[in-house]
Amino acid sequence: MLPPLQMLPRLHRTATIVAVLWAHLLPAADINMPDGVAIVTSQHGSIQITDTEGKKSRPKLHEPRTLSSQTIDTKKDSYIFFALSNGLGIGIGENSQVSFTTYGQEPFSAQQEGLDYEPSVSALTLEIERGTLAIMSEGLSPLSQARVLTPTGTLRIHSNNYLVQQNEIGTTITTYKGSATFYYPDGKSREYLSGPTSVRISPQSSTLGKIAQHIDIASLPESSKRFVDATVHASQRVFFKASKAGGSATPVLIVPADYFDQAPTRPYEYRE
Repeated sequence: MLPPLQMLPRLHRTATIVAVLWAHLLPAADINMPDGVAIVTSQHGSIQITDTEGKKSRPKLHEPRTLSSQTIDTKKDSYIFFALSNGLGIGIGENSQVSFTTYGQEPFSAQQEGLDYEPSVSALTLEIERGTLAIMSEGLSPLSQARVLTPTGTLRIHSNNYLVQQNEIGTTITTYKGSATFYYPDGKSREYLSGPTSVRISPQSSTLGKIAQHIDIASLPESSKRFVDATVHASQRVFFKASKAGGSATPVLIVPADYFDQAPTRPYEYRE
């Protein structure tokens, strides 16, 4: 039985939406986008960035840069926070190695600028080899792709606040808010993680497609939550303006950098 004529436009729109969604579920490497922009909002200690040719550099505070195909290494008592032009905040803790395998974003217009939601569509793939990675993605577009590759599987990022920790006993994923999907290496089994929750997936359990341990989120150290909160703050410190030529976005610090260099007034006073 053929659909009524009045339903054809609706079916066409539905097919178009499905096609667009399917295109954005393809691997990030298959999506051709201009490089996204990131800016370091704060950093401390010894941090090194290495590109695919082995060239090493030190990040500079408040300097816009692209991060595709870059690997970030931090030493003991070191950390770095990024604000990304797609609205995400990224925090990397001490003794960590995290790679930005791909980070691309479609250009956007001045009418699309904003802090609450992603202004266009982006594709981001991170890979954590060891250490701590915090992600704030509350305004991520549903058409965008963001994921974290770990030794035990792949985390698909939705709109959320996460903490991913990688060490010799496996991958610990803490979802403080929102939800995420974890895909096991077999490509078939997966876990839907709805926050607040924390789980550990070991190398052995990942081959079985099972969670190794459910962790009481209240038992986690307070420093873990503070690190995620700092990542949220990093994402809110920068406003990205559209490029007039349709190129890369321009970051603008919401609070000027010299504000933080002012000497504090003592004793501290608070108005009621």
